[in-house]
Amino acid sequence: MDTSSSWFLCSPFRVDLLDPKDSASTPVKYLGGSQDEAWLKHLEENLSSSWIVINPTRKKAVNLSSRRAVSVQRHWLTGDVQVRFGTVTAGDEGRGSSKELVECGVVVTCCGKEGGEMHVREVCMVMEDMEGKGLNGKESVVILEGSNV
Repeated sequence: MDTSSSWFLCSPFRVDLLDPKDSASTPVKYLGGSQDEAWLKHLEENLSSSWIVINPTRKKAVNLSSRRAVSVQRHWLTGDVQVRFGTVTAGDEGRGSSKELVECGVVVTCCGKEGGEMHVREVCMVMEDMEGKGLNGKESVVILEGSNV
């Protein structure tokens, strides 16, 4: 990823792990129908996210993992399951500013047929300030570089 281009530095920060044409199968059975609410609650309570961003040049890493999902819900249009994870970290501005703390959000979108395997269709990471405003590439890289593990 070229993090020095003006396009990256000024555009909203978003990292996609899967190509839009790809999906990854999981051992989880895709339930629906009368069991849907209980199944979504089970996913919310039992799924976790492991995401570590590594900068091999500077030999630094930041752990953005979450022990459990913030929310699990169906997308209003597609019916896909969206699992949201969040990690709060220190921002790049002082106390009282909207960037004092920032949230690194990971959204995992899953699809499948009832009774079949659940497939991960999309995994993306975005960063937002305390007011919910998306951060651009430059702001996000500065924060990630300062959030060493």
